[in-house]
Amino acid sequence: MAQAPTIGRSGSEQARHPAFASLPAGATDLPHSLTSLIGRDRELSLARELIGRPSVRLLTLTGPGGIGKTRLALQLAVDLAETFTDGVRFVPLESVRHPSLVAATIAQTVNVQPTGSGAMHDAMTSALQASNMLLVVDNFEHVLAAAPVLTGLLANCPHLTILVTSRVLLRVTGEHALAIPPLTLPDPQSSRSLDDLAQSSAIQLFVERAQAVDGTFVLSDSSAPRVAEICRRLDGLPLAIELVAPRVRHLALPELLDRLGQRLPLLTGGSRDRPSRLQTMRNAIAWSHDLLAPGVQLLLHRLAVFTGGFSLEAAEQVANWGREEQGGGDRLLDTFDVFDGLGTLIDASLLHLEIAAGGSARYRMLETIREYALERLDTVGEAATTRRTHAAWFLAFAERHEFGNLLSGDEWVLALLETEHANMRAALAWFEEAGDVGSLLRLAAALGHFWISLGHYQEGRVWLERALALDARAGVQARILVSLGGVTLYLGMLEEAKTSLTAGLAGCRDQSDPFNAARALIRLGAVATAQGDIAQSTVLLEECLTVSRTVPNPRLAAIMGGWALINLAVTARTLGDLALAEERVTEALGRMRHAAYTAGTIMALGDLGDLAHDRANHTRALALYREALGLGWERPGTREVTDVIESVGIVAIAVGQAERGAQLLGAADALRERMGLRFRVGVNEVSHERALTTARAALVEAAFTAAWASGRSMGPAQALEAAIEPFPVPTVAAVGRLADGPLRGASLTRRETEILNLLAAGQTDATIAATLFLSVRTVENHVSHILAKLGVRTRAAASQAAGLDAPASDLTA
Repeated sequence: MAQAPTIGRSGSEQARHPAFASLPAGATDLPHSLTSLIGRDRELSLARELIGRPSVRLLTLTGPGGIGKTRLALQLAVDLAETFTDGVRFVPLESVRHPSLVAATIAQTVNVQPTGSGAMHDAMTSALQASNMLLVVDNFEHVLAAAPVLTGLLANCPHLTILVTSRVLLRVTGEHALAIPPLTLPDPQSSRSLDDLAQSSAIQLFVERAQAVDGTFVLSDSSAPRVAEICRRLDGLPLAIELVAPRVRHLALPELLDRLGQRLPLLTGGSRDRPSRLQTMRNAIAWSHDLLAPGVQLLLHRLAVFTGGFSLEAAEQVANWGREEQGGGDRLLDTFDVFDGLGTLIDASLLHLEIAAGGSARYRMLETIREYALERLDTVGEAATTRRTHAAWFLAFAERHEFGNLLSGDEWVLALLETEHANMRAALAWFEEAGDVGSLLRLAAALGHFWISLGHYQEGRVWLERALALDARAGVQARILVSLGGVTLYLGMLEEAKTSLTAGLAGCRDQSDPFNAARALIRLGAVATAQGDIAQSTVLLEECLTVSRTVPNPRLAAIMGGWALINLAVTARTLGDLALAEERVTEALGRMRHAAYTAGTIMALGDLGDLAHDRANHTRALALYREALGLGWERPGTREVTDVIESVGIVAIAVGQAERGAQLLGAADALRERMGLRFRVGVNEVSHERALTTARAALVEAAFTAAWASGRSMGPAQALEAAIEPFPVPTVAAVGRLADGPLRGASLTRRETEILNLLAAGQTDATIAATLFLSVRTVENHVSHILAKLGVRTRAAASQAAGLDAPASDLTA
């Protein structure tokens, strides 16, 4: 429990729920709170009791902005996490600006992504139908038209419970509401003693937040009445108190009271055209805003254009535009003022600082404050200019980092782009709204590689198509078409991909752009391979090898050539020429490693693992897969890593670890669904289907279903960790390896070797038949030939003769 603040003679009897030091197993994606929850025992108890009723599956926590609905919901979710077998998922809607985007936001949170033209609702219903889960949907009041999304899920998912926070009721069938009141205030007619006043939860919150910035602050006989009056004038609203309390560093309590008296009308005393739930909070923010110097006020207004936070560099550029357009030539803020102003805003609790794992700083603004600041920005007539400056900054940012991970080998570039994804969405929307088609085209073109690399296929497709629909001008059009071809390829839309890539290739040739021409040729080769035209694929990929040599940047040239070789290896493998395939992938791996291109190295290692699996060398396959996965920790949810996780699952099933394999295939399936990834190399498609058939044959239906569901519940990092974890695998001694053993002269065929390995893994004739797509009679015949060639009479003796009965110490791969 958090230590109670110092309040003079007596401590508080109000229960405190501490900051989340650790979360229950089911609360893996809940935001961690760094402050204690004060004075909400009654509401927590009521909410727990309501959610415990079988008839209550939709509970809405209501109340004005700043009342503490989100914090209460998070504490409730932590308390209930272990009650729900599939855990808790938190869906923040603060940055979702339209009801039509609510379903997609929920789907992303629960790792669901529809494929092709599949309906979002159907995909979520399918994924959540059997889930015993608590879904916490936060800040719903501005997207009320999306309420049917929630009731539709509840109608089709009988074990799902939804907890909503909203300033207003959803007013839908099945809704139960719990109004969250302000924190308790002392009765002005009752005793004004320190002991009595200290029982107020509003006063406790004020004291705790004041002491956080001023350790010497103490609630005393003289200060307590003034604190009580401040809390009364703030109506006991937690956010208002948290905004005011830190000002004890700068103002005496009487001065605080004077300012509140001038700025905060009673709840019913505001403008009648404003909802009463907004009046006190708006005035609380206005009061804090008006304490700022004019330059810092201006900074706050301009910073509100950022979505999802911002860096110091972005703040200095976007918020620092001057009056040049009005002819003044001077700047309203210099870079030092921006930096200093950020500190002032943090002190004023209008901004907060987050330190990322790598040590970088990021600034965030509470949504209620951001909304207020945006209104002020519009009132002073600066909204359009600031949004234009913001969009221009992120256009330059995206163009600067477009192929950064290819050019420098730094994977952090993609992570940086992901961090700013919300801001770039806002920039795209602004360009579209402002009719700046040229900038929209440039930004969509610059984001194409990012969308493909991190699996944002659906979103990339939407923006790329919208950009082309607005203007199909030459220049960036070719790059947009190449990227559109990439995302549609991975979405499994082969004909659409072929059309876009063909047009994009023609444009790149016209513009003498060998790099993007090579990108188009590689994916056209993949389309041809997927459509069974190996000859055409080979022509395209060999042309790509030639074109890649003309790419001016040596690193890019090496990467594109290596990528072409990986795809040429796929064509060789498809034709059954495993030796040629391995030769090509090995050369590609050397190029990718030399270029320090992580994604390419993962692809090459994974493909070498697939070739080892084709030869039934499962130990080598797993070693290669795990080497690949070891490089994937920075980007665990990408296509390359997902493909390798899937391959590990296939091998696990092949060596008799059906439950483990089913779990990994389930995990890969969920990752693919999240991205909308439907593309799979043809040979791997066969292996995948064969593995599923084998696993179902080896396990009872309940065991298979449980393993599959367990995998699907994993996040990207959990799936990667599970795939890397070793599991028992019979050591495969190559047939004929024992110089003096019974295999001398045995001369087993490749098919017989495959069957012998499966026999050693404990599989039955029926399971082997399902795995290799053979009849049971054919397997029995092969087993008879194996026994005869090895000169043994039993299957166990055959395994021993082949050296497949390795001791336990040799069974881990």
